[in-house]
Amino acid sequence: VAVRCRPLPSVAVRCRPLPSVAFRAVRCRSPPLPFSASSARSAVRSSCAVPAPSPRSCACLPPHCRRAAPEALARQLKRARPGGVFTSSACDAWQPIERDRRLTRECCRLLTEHGFAVHALTKSALIVRNFDVLRPGLSRVGVTVTTLEPRLARLWEPHASPVDERWAVLEAAREAGLETSVMFGPLLPFLSDGQESLNDLMARAADAGVGAIWVDAMNARPRVWPAVARLLRREFPDLHDEYGRILHHGPTRDRYVAALRMRVRKAAERAGVADRVGGCP
Repeated sequence: VAVRCRPLPSVAVRCRPLPSVAFRAVRCRSPPLPFSASSARSAVRSSCAVPAPSPRSCACLPPHCRRAAPEALARQLKRARPGGVFTSSACDAWQPIERDRRLTRECCRLLTEHGFAVHALTKSALIVRNFDVLRPGLSRVGVTVTTLEPRLARLWEPHASPVDERWAVLEAAREAGLETSVMFGPLLPFLSDGQESLNDLMARAADAGVGAIWVDAMNARPRVWPAVARLLRREFPDLHDEYGRILHHGPTRDRYVAALRMRVRKAAERAGVADRVGGCP
């Protein structure tokens, strides 16, 4: 079976209730955005409007204005048609602040009550306590895994839940009757993208019985490279220049991605999950 390359779930909107900085992910793609009252209103509107918003319209709102997000969402839902809501591709909605604020939980409850399909993707085990407001057959719970190696995970995403806890999230989701998915990425060149590492990742996905798998390569997004370069100089100095070429030199990147795609296909076929891979580099 050939590995099919598709983007992330086809949904009407992306919902990003919280900023992306709390987990301190080295390759974080979504730096804090400037805030204004008008941008807050626009972000709330775009979180529920149909058709889908522009890529920058779901701005991450700063802590002092996010408390009203559920109330604003409730108003918008009165005139929004049900569809799919993905939370989220750039900003994790289950960061530590959610433990007390419960903003994402309330937003998920409102969306589910109004018939929206919630597609969650997170690096946090905190999502488990929200399973009671997600609807089996309508909601999907996914986790992001960059590597199975604990030390690497601590280096690249130091404040995210440990990798084993993320796999436990998927097990708990299945027990709750929820569909599951996993995002392997961004894969780390020469650290978590080798054939053996990919074989282990796909085998773990097969054991977990996930329904959908996405794979992503590291990208040279704005503000990503400086943080990556700092970590490489400190922990993996021999890889610094190699990463630079992969991220910034077109021909080198093309060759890297083509080879990675072949390794992903081989690993997926070996694990018997090629038909579940919906996106690859």
